[in-house]
Amino acid sequence: MDTYFKNQKIDLREYFRTHNVFKATVREKRKIVFIDTETTGLDPRKDELLSASFLECSYDAFDLSLVSLDRVTEEFREPSQPIPPNISALTGLTNDNLRGKKFNDRRIYAAIKDADYLIAHNADFDRAFLNAYDPIFNLHKWKCTLKDIEWNYYADPYISRSLKSLCNHFGISYRAHNATNDALAIIYILSFKQRAVQDLLADPVSCADLILDVPRDFDTRYLQKRGFFMMGRNKEGNNLFCMKVPGKKMYDELQWIRKYYKTDGDPKGFFNIYDTRCSYLKLKQ
Repeated sequence: MDTYFKNQKIDLREYFRTHNVFKATVREKRKIVFIDTETTGLDPRKDELLSASFLECSYDAFDLSLVSLDRVTEEFREPSQPIPPNISALTGLTNDNLRGKKFNDRRIYAAIKDADYLIAHNADFDRAFLNAYDPIFNLHKWKCTLKDIEWNYYADPYISRSLKSLCNHFGISYRAHNATNDALAIIYILSFKQRAVQDLLADPVSCADLILDVPRDFDTRYLQKRGFFMMGRNKEGNNLFCMKVPGKKMYDELQWIRKYYKTDGDPKGFFNIYDTRCSYLKLKQ
């Protein structure tokens, strides 16, 4: 990685003003858009968007490699309710500096027009908020850099796949919780990891659901950072967490779970994922 990042928290926008081309020779140039958002909370049914950044990139469809960062569109909006103090402290976005601001829909539509994919880290989150703002976002194909990349091949397989953990692993120190900077961080990592880009942009592979039966008083923060989402509760009142896992990655996920949690069940019973569409595993205290 670049020594530019050593021992400093930089603004990635400054870095990409001079480092925006990743590949000189292109055979089939296409467009993708990296997206990140800042919001007033975690629930798209009641919380609101504060900012959204759309980073238009070119990629070579011949070998699935990044070519360049072409344009950055940043949008800000004033929410209908006061911004919680903890959100302002995290993002730097306040009621005063967002007063009177609105998204420019024309600029946003121009940014996502003709894109093969819209891409975000934990795309389910950003997609839910953007779709609540305008259903046009649900008409586009989405890719997720958290779920669609086999990070265990490029980083420590036992770290969280959160953006913070990946940046720490790759030695990137930057001003986080800014929509543009967060999107630029994942682009920066991918610009050095062509195989990860190929994971991301390749056709979908066969996946299976890995379902975890988790006691209600269990600390699930690391499961959520890993990419598991709560899907409900079973009849015993335990929480059920699920993640779609490519078949060839199921062994790695089960190994990660057993490294950090006690489990019920015979491991051999869960490895033959190609014979079933779902694996079910009970966690215990």
